[in-house]
Amino acid sequence: MKKNVFALLSVLALISTAGAQSFIEITEGGWGEGRDFARPCFADIDNDGLLDLIVGDRNGTLEHLEQSAPGSFLFVSLTKTFNNIHLASDPAPRMKDIDNDGLLDLLIGDYSGTLHHYEQNAPGDTGFSLVSEAFNGIQVGRISTPSFTDLDHDGLIDLIVGEEDGNLNHYEQDHENSYDFSLITESLGGIDIGFISTPAFADLDGDGLLELLVGQNTGAIHYFKQSGPGSATFDFVTSQYIDIPIWQPCPVFVDLNDNGLLDLMIGDLSGFVWYYEQPSAASDRVVLITQNVLPGHDFGSNVNPFILDIDQNDKMDLIVGTANGTIVHLEQDSSGSSFFTVVTDSFNNIQLGGGHACPVFADLDRNGLLNLIIGRSNGRLEHYEQASEYSLIFNENSEPFNGLDVGEFSKPCFSDLDHDGLWDMLVGNGDGALFHYEQAEMNSLHFNLTTEAFNGILVPHMVRLCITDLQKDGQLDLIIGNSSGCLHHYEQGLQDPMLFSLVTETFADIQIGNSVSPYFGDVDGDGLDDLLIGERYGGVYYYRRKDQTGVPDHHPIIAETHHFELKPNYPNPFNPKTHIVFYLPKTASVEIGIYDLAGKKVETLLHGWSRPGYHYLTWDASEYSSGVYFIKASSGSSGQLQRCLLLK
Repeated sequence: MKKNVFALLSVLALISTAGAQSFIEITEGGWGEGRDFARPCFADIDNDGLLDLIVGDRNGTLEHLEQSAPGSFLFVSLTKTFNNIHLASDPAPRMKDIDNDGLLDLLIGDYSGTLHHYEQNAPGDTGFSLVSEAFNGIQVGRISTPSFTDLDHDGLIDLIVGEEDGNLNHYEQDHENSYDFSLITESLGGIDIGFISTPAFADLDGDGLLELLVGQNTGAIHYFKQSGPGSATFDFVTSQYIDIPIWQPCPVFVDLNDNGLLDLMIGDLSGFVWYYEQPSAASDRVVLITQNVLPGHDFGSNVNPFILDIDQNDKMDLIVGTANGTIVHLEQDSSGSSFFTVVTDSFNNIQLGGGHACPVFADLDRNGLLNLIIGRSNGRLEHYEQASEYSLIFNENSEPFNGLDVGEFSKPCFSDLDHDGLWDMLVGNGDGALFHYEQAEMNSLHFNLTTEAFNGILVPHMVRLCITDLQKDGQLDLIIGNSSGCLHHYEQGLQDPMLFSLVTETFADIQIGNSVSPYFGDVDGDGLDDLLIGERYGGVYYYRRKDQTGVPDHHPIIAETHHFELKPNYPNPFNPKTHIVFYLPKTASVEIGIYDLAGKKVETLLHGWSRPGYHYLTWDASEYSSGVYFIKASSGSSGQLQRCLLLK
């Protein structure tokens, strides 16, 4: 019998290298919509009665969106690369017909401190052509943000340019319809807010005096009031015009619904565009309408996804850890759908402070209740436990999980690497290292450190990892995301399950942004593990597994199936150990027990949550007398499976 077992393992070794991983990116449903440092401007470019929204992104591109309907605050993305413009970084667009020729002029500030000038090709055309890479030779240092107004009502455009040092540079048009502007002062009204000034002007209360809002890097929005009609000086009102958690706010005024009330739109570091509106025409204040008018799933920055069906309702739950330490919960609209709807942006009111949150779920003590372990920016792990089976309520354990501290930016994952019935925990950190811990004993919540350099793996900054079985052959795959935007793929050794070897540094040829965080789960319900990737700019990318693994369907252990399955144990007959294999099509609670001929349960091998794929258990029957036994396996609504065991 042993020879047969070794022969089977040899077949597995050959087959595990046969399959190829092929994934196709899915964009429907708002996937891959992460943005960073949004800097908006509005205009009806094509004269169709719908406002166009041009949003600068930190990566140097401009996204073009359009109102979904007249007066709506919902926008539809048309292109991520408006006119194929790609600047160095931090583009801040503003539109105005400077020379009054019926063609819009587009000025774009950027990290270099210059202003790039483009002009519309024809009235109503969305095409723009470059006029100058240094409008009027203006150079304000770094992070230039332009704004237009007419301070003194003389018909000449005033160009106010914010910059990194926090002051406001004032230029005025030399004569009407001219492209020539002259510097008036490098410090409009002596205003200096400290760091990264982003100005916006409007007469909010209709008194003939301009209100000036200046966003600051730290999140403050400074409010100034023009001293008198036509004055170039402004009186300070407050440094906290709006009390909201925004970093690097970039304000702009527009009337979205043409109702005579000004709307204040604020881009921020997370890539959101916040929408505020005047409550009345005479008010110099605004009220919040919605946190983000941009479409798609954008969770801020540095997000970490995890997917499973927590409440076992056949709709997957997407749990996303964010950079501000909160957890967002989305649920699939229907089984297999690409569309998910936000349930709450504060899952169980978890608030871990800034840095990041990396959530993972596992039933560590095999009591049928999920443990939620969350990696933190301080290198520790927080522990929550499910209140009851299939519940969405999780209770906090006040002590950091195992007192563990890996330095900074901990990212855990769990698996039984060597099939010994004990959970292994791998924890990546901010320095690119990988720590390995093993469960002290079966069903324990205590883990012991094995090594701080698992397999000597060291990747470029910020290890974010997951473990899966791509071939469903029992030979595990370790996928590591990092700051490069690529995924490193390591495969488990056949002889030593703790030995993982590098397969490729560009898994599936995927490269997106940076600081990528992968996780595998069967989103579409086809029995194949799909890939979700969180990234720095707040988006979650969805790659659907689109092919089989190349594994022959007749193979007794690794045949592809979409059903809960209990394979024949091997060896059988046995003495004293036999190996048990079962397959789960999706994350579920599983109970596996051994029963004697009288139907009495003599041992529980597993009771708890398990992730999709093949799982391997060993029953050591040293303490039992020879005879016939039965193994029974049950999972949720899948019913009970049973096989006969013969202990010699």
